[in-house]
Amino acid sequence: MEKLDRPGSAIAILIVGGCLWHMFAIAAYLLPTNMEGMLGNMRQLSAPYVLNLSQWQKWDIFSPNPLRRNSVYRIERNAGDRWETAMTIDFDHVPWHERAKELKVLGRLQDSWKVLLPDYLASLCPRIPGGPGTDVRLLVATTILPSNLEALKNTAENPTIPQETLLASVRCPRF
Repeated sequence: MEKLDRPGSAIAILIVGGCLWHMFAIAAYLLPTNMEGMLGNMRQLSAPYVLNLSQWQKWDIFSPNPLRRNSVYRIERNAGDRWETAMTIDFDHVPWHERAKELKVLGRLQDSWKVLLPDYLASLCPRIPGGPGTDVRLLVATTILPSNLEALKNTAENPTIPQETLLASVRCPRF
């Protein structure tokens, strides 16, 4: 039997391998976080890849349990006698190509990565006026949309008041 040496064969193998890896990584990332043993290791192996590509999805963003939280994140800096807004992070203030990454990360920080909030806030310090030593804080104003359809129809006439929460505060480090 004669071996065919086609130049495109290696590229085809790489493409198929990459597709298989991507499907595996997405499937492994969807495993529950409390898995142990080999399944838990597969999830840990795939998590950096999935998170870096911003490919994470969970069933809870779809029906029957759609997202109902609307959050506006505000970074304030201490201006001596008052706090002033230095940056707003929401759907209107983030460029369209960065929305998914920025807002998903902030949602995760707010929900389950709370220990990383001070580091995230400190990473924004170079973009905040005032320089090193400036006290900054991250606040979130959250509105939860009602799950009842009739109540949702009435939100235009009776808007809900956002609940404001302090998520983190840090003193900007020297970079």
